[in-house]
Amino acid sequence: MLFDAGMHTEPGVRPYEHKKILLTHAHGDHIGAARTMKELTGAQLYLGERDLFIIHERRDLIYSDGYTCGEIEPDKVYSDDAP
Repeated sequence: MLFDAGMHTEPGVRPYEHKKILLTHAHGDHIGAARTMKELTGAQLYLGERDLFIIHERRDLIYSDGYTCGEIEPDKVYSDDAP
């Protein structure tokens, strides 16, 4: 499992080894490469229900200055009391 998929992934991470990507929250430095990692690996993408509002209605809160991580949609949604 890969925790977060920011634009700057740690050296040594082997994306093809991951089957699940758990996004801790919808800030750009945590989800910036989520779409690409999902496409490259086929991994399931998990996002907390609190952040659905951000990716659907307030994408401006993810990045500023015109940056984008593209459209993403989680495969699974988790809540704080049941990850």
